[in-house]
Amino acid sequence: MNDLNDIKTTISKKTLYSKDMATTDELLKLHEKYTQENTCGLKHTTRAVYGHGNPTSQVVFIGEAPGKKEEATGVPFVGAAGKFLDEMLASIGMERASIYITNIVKYRPPNNRDPSPAEKDACQDWLHAELNLISPKLIVFLGRHSMNHFFPNLKISEAHGVLLKEKRLIDNGLKFRNIDLHNFDEELKKLYPFVNAAFKNNFLFSPIIMPAFIEKYKKILDFVNPEFVLIAEDEKENIIGFIFCYEDLLNKKEKSLVIKTLARDQSKKWSGLGAVMANRIIHLAKERGYRSVIHAFMMDEGRSSETSRKFFGNIYKEYVLYGLKL
Repeated sequence: MNDLNDIKTTISKKTLYSKDMATTDELLKLHEKYTQENTCGLKHTTRAVYGHGNPTSQVVFIGEAPGKKEEATGVPFVGAAGKFLDEMLASIGMERASIYITNIVKYRPPNNRDPSPAEKDACQDWLHAELNLISPKLIVFLGRHSMNHFFPNLKISEAHGVLLKEKRLIDNGLKFRNIDLHNFDEELKKLYPFVNAAFKNNFLFSPIIMPAFIEKYKKILDFVNPEFVLIAEDEKENIIGFIFCYEDLLNKKEKSLVIKTLARDQSKKWSGLGAVMANRIIHLAKERGYRSVIHAFMMDEGRSSETSRKFFGNIYKEYVLYGLKL
């Protein structure tokens, strides 16, 4: 079991990596609070294993419960599963210190059995308090117990590797397709009203008549790869999203992709669609051997879109030209 006097030292030195001391202190107080108040039946037979990593991370990983090694060290995911997780993070250019990882249940069940519903219920306020404090953009479920805590009717065999934000949009009627180059003129006629509406509030956007819009895109037809031009439609085949990309032919050092246009319908129903489209393109670019992706995002009071958070870049006038190494 944990000695409350040692909690702050244990967590701050072994599990938390952040320059934001205010958030770190809040998290320490949160763990102190729930260590005292938690009613889990495992509390008096084993030590609690707290969240590990960066409490200001935009990505949180959630497992089910600690194992033997986790109980011994007080750190989640340090056994074979933890080693595999570290390897997976390294493969996408990330490390343990850049993310935050925790469990549904904070105590080790006997003989590493599955945590019971009562144990999960007893620890859920603790977990929810962690998530509310950290406020991540992305939650990665490590197993069915953590996934079913939030999505009780979902089967892990169906959801494995799926961005649940995308699943929600698909359940709302979202469909993706690539642009049809054999009917390029007709495609552009469909896109014209959507693009004009999507950018009408951009003060750098100049209204354009349809013939000029079509002519503008037809000039680059020979350079268009339909794989990298996604059109998102609703159940009635109305266009609700559009992402247009092409290869950066001026980059002689590496194979690079330019995201020229990214727009979505602004209704709440399609919130997150821009990030989903960008995520699809980024994964495809990596599969096709691209080494980087660049895109100019419009700045909004010093902040950019949700999609741009995974990119890095420099401000140029009202834009940030972002780059992402793949």
